[in-house]
Parts: sequence; C-alpha cells; structure tokens
Amino acid sequence: MTSNPLILSNDEVAKVLTVQECMDVIEELFRDVEKCQMPPKLYLDIPDGDFRAMPAVVDNTAGIKWCGVHLDKTREKRKINIFAKVLINDVDTGELLAIMDGEQLTAIRTAAVTGVATKYVAYPDASVAAFIGCGNQTQRQIQAVMLARELSRIVLFDLDRSRCEYIGSLFEDEVEVEIADSVQECVKEADIVTTLTPAKTPFLEHEWLKPSWREPKWRFALPSHEAIQDEQNS
Repeated sequence: MTSNPLILSNDEVAKVLTVQECMDVIEELFRDVEKCQMPPKLYLDIPDGDFRAMPAVVDNTAGIKWCGVHLDKTREKRKINIFAKVLINDVDTGELLAIMDGEQLTAIRTAAVTGVATKYVAYPDASVAAFIGCGNQTQRQIQAVMLARELSRIVLFDLDRSRCEYIGSLFEDEVEVEIADSVQECVKEADIVTTLTPAKTPFLEHEWLKPSWREPKWRFALPSHEAIQDEQNS
C-alpha cells in the first residue's frame, strides 16, 4: 500500500532547508551533471502569463515543479505572481513521496545557484554586492552571496523604494546596507552584481561597472541574460 506523501507548506520548507545546504547539493550536481536528468522546461502560454513544467531525476528520486506565472490584475509587467507546487516520487516504486509548496523552494534553490557561481566566479576579495530588484527572491540571494564572500556592504535598487527598505532591514545588523536611487548608482562600486527582475530588454550599461570589470577577464556572477548591455553589442 502506498503511504501518505509528506506535505510541506512554504513555511515548513523554509524551516527544513537552508541556503547553505542547497548550495552544497547544487555544487555536487554541477561537479557531476551525469547524476541528473533534466529536460528543458515545458511552457504553456496563457493570457498574461504561462504555466511551466520542470521535471528532473537525481539518483533514485524523480520530481517535477508545476508553476504558474501570471501578471497582476493591473497588467503591470513588473509585478509578477508565481504559484508553484513540487511533487517528489521514488524512482524504483513510483511512490509519491512528497508534495511541497514551491515558492520558498524556488527562492532557496535559485539563490543556491547564485551562491555557487559567486564562490567560483567572483574575485576572492569581493566585498561589495549590488542587488537590482528587491522582490520575493532577494533575501535568499543576499544570503547566498554572503555565504560565498565576506561582504562589507550591500547596495539595493528597486523601482519601489519601500521594497529596498524592507530587504535592507533584514540585513542591517549583519552588513552595511545602502539604497541606491538608480541602477547606475547601485552598481558603480560593486564587485558582484545580481539582477532579480523580469526585464526583457537590457537596463545595465557595461560602462557603469567598476574599471576592473572592463578587463578581458571580467565575469558576471549570474546576472539575468537580458540585463546586460554589452559594449560589444551596443
């Protein structure tokens, strides 16, 4: 007889899984990608959004995230609502092991990838990190970067300043927090730049970055693909 699956809410997921633990798992999978079977996302377009199916198999565990991404009722494209569930199955028996809310899990996993990238890509002495966009994922992203580098300052920017103020209040006892009035101001002294927006067009000019980023060896620690206006393409 199939046992009842474990059911975890977002709050429960956040209690049992830390960013550091997820970083360790992500790093191990990146070392040996053959352990993981992960086909491309499946997208189903709907008015003002889409549904996405994201399946994967790791060792004897199979899982899928079913996610709906919708614009809010005002149809403002920067305000996105995401609803997600994650199902986990045993590969050998097919048994459904768990059903989890996916929003916190997504934030932690996405941040873990940023943390691993920061560990290997950012300069060892990087101490100032800029975060563009202060939505639901930003808190976890900051945690991940702080685990990978010893930061002295974080700089935040969002079109809604109150979002920056809220995120900043979560870290003001751990690191110096600065709220920028523009993207250019946000990144001008940053050693690490993380973008957390749904932008479809570039908004970050290459020339705004520190001179060290303009050397041939400069590399980005996981910005959005759409965020950077590369000087070679401008």
